Amino acid sequence: MIDWIGAVLTWLAGAVLVTSGVLKFGTAKSFQVTFSQFGLPNWTSQDQRFARAFPWIELLLGLGALLPPSPWQLIPSVGILALFVGFLGVVTRRPGQPSTDSGVSLAGRPGVAGRAW
Repeated sequence: MIDWIGAVLTWLAGAVLVTSGVLKFGTAKSFQVTFSQFGLPNWTSQDQRFARAFPWIELLLGLGALLPPSPWQLIPSVGILALFVGFLGVVTRRPGQPSTDSGVSLAGRPGVAGRAW
C-alpha cells in the first residue's frame, strides 16, 4: 500500500512539472525577468539560454516521474525533489523583502500568477 501512495505522489509531482514546463514554452523573455526579481545569480538572467532550457528540464523530469514504478523512476524523483527544495529556498531566502510575485508560480505570465486561489 505504501509503495502505491509514493507512486501516486510522484506521478502528481510529475504532472505538476509537465504542466509547468508546457506553460513556460514561449515565455522565455518574461520568465527570465523573474530570475532577477528573485535575486538569482546573474548568469541566469544575462541571456535567455537558461530560461529556454528550464521548461525542457521540467518537462523531462516530469515525464520521467510518470514512468511506472521502478528503480528508474528514482532518478527523476530525486531531480524533482532537488528542484522543489531549490524553489523553496529561492522563495523563502529573503523573508523580509517585499515580493512582487504572488508565490503561486514562476511562469512569468501576468494575470496567471497573480490570481488568488
